[in-house]
Amino acid sequence: MAGRVHRFLVRELIVVAQRWGYDVLASDANYYLTQGKKVPIPPVIRRHHPDLLGGRPLPPSLLIGEAKTTNDLKSSRTREQLSDYASVEGAVVVVAVPESCKTELVSVIRGLGLEGHLSLRCIPVPEELFPDD
Repeated sequence: MAGRVHRFLVRELIVVAQRWGYDVLASDANYYLTQGKKVPIPPVIRRHHPDLLGGRPLPPSLLIGEAKTTNDLKSSRTREQLSDYASVEGAVVVVAVPESCKTELVSVIRGLGLEGHLSLRCIPVPEELFPDD
């Protein structure tokens, strides 16, 4: 189930990025909503590959997208990713999580000292939208 939920969250990141005027430059889910074009896997940013990279001419010109499931939020890897991505100058970091996990994500962000970081955004996705088994 986690893989399916993660893929759905990545798809939602792509929708949000496109709605905000970003072109999908790279994604680990290039089978979703990329106007039929193949896009590469995102490059490593600091220590990790994000789920999505978007670009646009207007600032912030780079969007770094990360999808996190309930179990992901408990991992040290997630904390590393958020710290690394939030340190990228000129980027907005968008994290998609199941809606029921928003409080836990805020707690992780607070624990990293990133609360109030202007370039860090949370996209809570209602679980009712997740595909059935």
